[in-house]
Amino acid sequence: MYLVIGLLGLIFIASLIYGLYIVIRRKVDHEYISFLEVWMVIIICLTAFLSIGIAINKLEGDFQEFPFEPFTVESFDKISKKSQVTLDNFQRIKMGMSYSEVVSILGEEGEEVSRSDFAGRTTASYDWKGENLAIVSVVFQNDSLLYKSQFGLK
Repeated sequence: MYLVIGLLGLIFIASLIYGLYIVIRRKVDHEYISFLEVWMVIIICLTAFLSIGIAINKLEGDFQEFPFEPFTVESFDKISKKSQVTLDNFQRIKMGMSYSEVVSILGEEGEEVSRSDFAGRTTASYDWKGENLAIVSVVFQNDSLLYKSQFGLK
């Protein structure tokens, strides 16, 4: 689409240059500009100009106005409340705990990173994000905590 707009722009500019060339050439030769030459330049310029406008209008439809979700009261409250993803709470999490027990300690649902079902076992990984890029990662197998790790907790 950008190539089409570029080519149409070049046609538009070439038409303007050709029109100026005709005017200058006729003025030097002391000739009159023919009615046909004037209309030919005007029609080419208008066609290129309208085509560029139509192409840009179609191109604007390809972009989203907001590629992210706008802030709402709920999202602002979630950001502004103090995170419970802390080193103290991480140390309270023990092997064998269920997902709901970990959620009650960390105060919110975790983000499910992966899940697999194999040989009758369900394994799921979750992340909780804290302040200053801190993160708690846990792995559950059949709703029993199998592994935990943290980064950046103080």
